[in-house]
Amino acid sequence: MQTKLPDIGDECVIYQRKGFCPYGLTCRFGASHLNADGTNKKADGFVEGSVVSDVKNGMTKDLQRNLRKRTFDFHDGGQQNKRGGKDRKKGRDVLVAAVEAKKSIVESVIEADAVAEDEDVAVADADIEDESMATGDIRDEEHIRLLPAERKRLNFAGKLYLSPLTTVGNLPYRRICKRLGADITCGEMALANNLLTGQQSEWALMVRHSSEDLFGVQVCGSRPDVMGRLAELLKAEVSVDFVDINCGCPIDLVCNSGSGCALMGRSQRIEGVVKNMISVLDVPLTVKIRTGIHDGKNIAHELIPKLRDWGVSQVSLHGRSREQRYTKLADWKYIAECAEVAAAAADGNPMPLFGNGDVMNYQDYYVGGHRI
Repeated sequence: MQTKLPDIGDECVIYQRKGFCPYGLTCRFGASHLNADGTNKKADGFVEGSVVSDVKNGMTKDLQRNLRKRTFDFHDGGQQNKRGGKDRKKGRDVLVAAVEAKKSIVESVIEADAVAEDEDVAVADADIEDESMATGDIRDEEHIRLLPAERKRLNFAGKLYLSPLTTVGNLPYRRICKRLGADITCGEMALANNLLTGQQSEWALMVRHSSEDLFGVQVCGSRPDVMGRLAELLKAEVSVDFVDINCGCPIDLVCNSGSGCALMGRSQRIEGVVKNMISVLDVPLTVKIRTGIHDGKNIAHELIPKLRDWGVSQVSLHGRSREQRYTKLADWKYIAECAEVAAAAADGNPMPLFGNGDVMNYQDYYVGGHRI
């Protein structure tokens, strides 16, 4: 108790709502639930195990251990082709080989049964469903991907999207924005390699509050095989409604590694990243881009149709190039042109496009013409 920091308030909201505060002695509102000796109180009628956290997507110790020791089972994303798009045929060939192997086992069982009519042969011993008789570690779900029509869909029409804001858009900020009317929220940008190695600070960007009913996470990486493994990890361990790839970050540290806005200049690489992740995820994939890399050389209008054809569900376009970073004004005229490109879908299903840049308040959005 002597080393405890002084309280900043008299009432602990968690204790009032749930009858027990899991923070105990470290709570800065501990006066309401701490005894004189520092032990934690429990309200009358409190039932053990009744406290359910409002936050999801935390990293458990077991998960962190498996990631750091590289024992996590990447049975799907880790086997994706680095270029993407070519693993489907290979998967089908492997699956056909497995079916043929099982077929030969059936035939051998029938022959053995016909020869040994007088013997008490247990058919169960030759059960073709026994995994031990399969050829290799093959599971159908590893090779039969979800069709676009089977994938979950998001309806962005008429919804207010709170853009991911690095160092700003943390959980408390997003909760406030949800109360003020935001419909879609997204976590801060997280680096793929840091998530795959179990860094606690990076996994803190994955957390989701129960009030965030339409929530996504934003990730950043440059290698298709790494992003495929990340997609497998997110699919298994994180509760999200969509996953966003950040191809618009202008920071040198990110771009020098080939990630962020640098991906916009490498068409084959970004194609591999997108296709690998889509082949694994069961939720929509979205992409954040800029007008281009160099000032005055817009390429977003060329990339958007490709992203749509590769299966991307939505694109967010920042009206500045990487060279501009956050200087000068965002080019909303060009954003409107790109919106027309995104809407011109041959199949009659236009891809949603969100424009952003220089929207500082509601007047910029409703009066300033920053809408498309």
